[in-house]
Amino acid sequence: RSQHTLEALKGESKEDIVKWVEGLREYYKNLLTSTMRAFNDRMPELLTSRPDASIYFVVDFRNIDPLFDSKSFVNFCAKEGRVDEVSVNGKPGTLFLAPMEGFYSDPSRGRTQMRVAAVDTKEKMLLAPELCARLFEQYKRKNNTGKNQ
Repeated sequence: RSQHTLEALKGESKEDIVKWVEGLREYYKNLLTSTMRAFNDRMPELLTSRPDASIYFVVDFRNIDPLFDSKSFVNFCAKEGRVDEVSVNGKPGTLFLAPMEGFYSDPSRGRTQMRVAAVDTKEKMLLAPELCARLFEQYKRKNNTGKNQ
């Protein structure tokens, strides 16, 4: 795919390529900002990172549940977590997040953190905060966890 992209850009001027890249940066910046805002509005205690040069941000549950285990939550979402009230492509919604545990050199870091990648349309990305909140409630009930229990 990279080769096809480079071939397509071969005839473009440097100025047009710079403009195209700036457009991509602006698109992803806006997408990430609106999605992070929506997460913070829906789950005010959730911590979110402010990335400068990536197409993902990190959500951290340590203020909501200090014992939160991101790997366990991600597995729950993938295997059984479904939200009938939030439809994605006509099916009950769920999330696919990436746990941050193992990302850091210190193995104790990242246990309460997950990456949210900007890999879908704005409309679908803005479903993620509601899905996350509802799935977290399901997860808490199943595992009897969370400081609000």
